[in-house]
Amino acid sequence: MSNELRVIKAQVKSRLIELGMTQTELADMVGVAKSVISDLLTYGKASDMVKEKVSAALEIKNPWLRN
Repeated sequence: MSNELRVIKAQVKSRLIELGMTQTELADMVGVAKSVISDLLTYGKASDMVKEKVSAALEIKNPWLRN
């Protein structure tokens, strides 16, 4: 896992904890299977739309966008 992906994963997991939300609940909010969220956090793989929806659901800036 790249360092960049580790930082993103930590940011997302931290936000989930702040919101008291599980990955399953996030998946339900975004309208995807839990495995999609798991793959996103483990491998950084998901469509841009899913990444945007996750960012919106967590109320964070999209961490997958490159500056």
